Amino acid sequence: FISRVDEQSAEVMQTVGKAEKERESKLRKIEKDTRDKEMQAVRASCEKFHKVVVSSADLYQCNMDKTARTNEENQKRDKKLAATREKLATTITIKAHDNDSTFAALHAETKSLNCQKETL
Repeated sequence: FISRVDEQSAEVMQTVGKAEKERESKLRKIEKDTRDKEMQAVRASCEKFHKVVVSSADLYQCNMDKTARTNEENQKRDKKLAATREKLATTITIKAHDNDSTFAALHAETKSLNCQKETL
């Protein structure tokens, strides 16, 4: 009877040992799966962040390029406007001089006509 109890105890101990090993194996697998899932989530998050950073950098560079082009265009336009202003100022000066000359000639002619009128 005692040997039978010892055998059963040994079987129970073996079964308990196997169950503990299975339990530990399952726990290790769960821990590994959890770590793997966490690492995948971290990787995915890093990839998203990287994409955002890259697209932000691209957008910043695009805006800087646009700003540089706009500044160049503005400088060209400013130079054209300055040249046009100079031409207009020169034209106005010439026209004013012509008007002064014309006025002086008309004034002289009027004086001459007035003198002739008085003589008549």
